[in-house]
Amino acid sequence: PVLRFESPLHPSDTIGLQNETQLTDEVDALRATLSSNTEIKYLWEVTSNGGTTWQPVGSASADYQDLSPLTENQQYRLVVLGTSSSIAEPARVESLESEVVTLASEPDYDIVYDALEIPQVDVLLTVTSKLLLNGSDTRFDARTVSWVSIAPDGTRGSPRSGSSIMPSGADEGARYEVTLTYQVDEGQEVSVTLRSAPVIAAPNDADILALLDALSPPLSLTPDGVSVNTVVSLTPADKAAIAASSVNVEYLWKSGDIGNFEEMST
Repeated sequence: PVLRFESPLHPSDTIGLQNETQLTDEVDALRATLSSNTEIKYLWEVTSNGGTTWQPVGSASADYQDLSPLTENQQYRLVVLGTSSSIAEPARVESLESEVVTLASEPDYDIVYDALEIPQVDVLLTVTSKLLLNGSDTRFDARTVSWVSIAPDGTRGSPRSGSSIMPSGADEGARYEVTLTYQVDEGQEVSVTLRSAPVIAAPNDADILALLDALSPPLSLTPDGVSVNTVVSLTPADKAAIAASSVNVEYLWKSGDIGNFEEMST
């Protein structure tokens, strides 16, 4: 298990998993091969002494759930437990521990982000996010984004910077670990690290590849910044590229805000 949490970690924050889908899929696949007297469960644990001793948070559960709220000055970890009538002690797989939870009186920063798309070779992958303070948009001095590819065998690549990344053929099968960092007042940093699904192969249709090359990366709308009753569309250049292509294109509009876009009915 690889924990996902914001730094600094506030009592109102939630601790989740960077690799939730990967872990739960692997656990479900393993369950299908086990005998009826064997169980796999998830258990959150907490420590107040830097990891010398750990205590359970609630009871072990067959279903994974994020953890919230948190307690000041504590650290947390997730344990995957395997129990069987044939073994005396459960088998354990433990995550690394979280950082120490701050005081509730400290500023409550949150990084809100759109879920990462499934990365694909030769298709631009972009991460969008915004910073909140006590639930409202707030100013910041700078935002940096760092991408690291993680091969199936766990080998880590060199960090790459930028809000977008273009997966190459060498990245196929790897996952991206992307760290968003905001610089706020007095040099303080607020960060969160996410993990993508594995990179899939490039489109194998020459017409699709040609259209992707012709479109602006990332796909842009015009006007950029709108008011009520304004007509929004693709840029003329992108509309012309689509019209000139033999690819059958379908459109899906969404409305909302970062972290909460929903499909529109029209």
